Amino acid sequence: MKEKIDLAESILKEYGEEILKRPKIKALIEELKRYIKERKEKMNSCGMIDICRACEEKEGSCCGKGIEEKYDEFMLLLNMLLGCNIPKERYKEDSCLFLGKNGCILLAPHVLCINYICKKIKEGISKHNLSELRQIEGNIIFTIFNLKEELLHFFQSK
Repeated sequence: MKEKIDLAESILKEYGEEILKRPKIKALIEELKRYIKERKEKMNSCGMIDICRACEEKEGSCCGKGIEEKYDEFMLLLNMLLGCNIPKERYKEDSCLFLGKNGCILLAPHVLCINYICKKIKEGISKHNLSELRQIEGNIIFTIFNLKEELLHFFQSK
């Protein structure tokens, strides 16, 4: 994982400003930020954050050690472009590298992390709220896909 983080950091250092000047990338990042904010507000208002926090305190996190290996340098770079400081050490030894004191530190999570909803959450929030949350998450996934495509195009032109 360290190699992926180092690579993403070096790409950010070398190309970050140029990447962020691309109008399409800039617009997609702003769109993603809106969806991320909307998701966080929905997760909070429907009680999902409280359910996760209570479960974490009693049983430990669903975000186990090794999940971070699903992230490639593009997802790490995308999170860095969004302003995330990627840790190199775990907050908790048995948890995902990206799990901090207040939950996931990443703004653009992997689709695996978005898609997983445990039984406690499914039972603890209404179907309506879950449906609304899933719509927002679909928008996030689609926007991340488009951003990754734009990043690929950017690097193919180099």
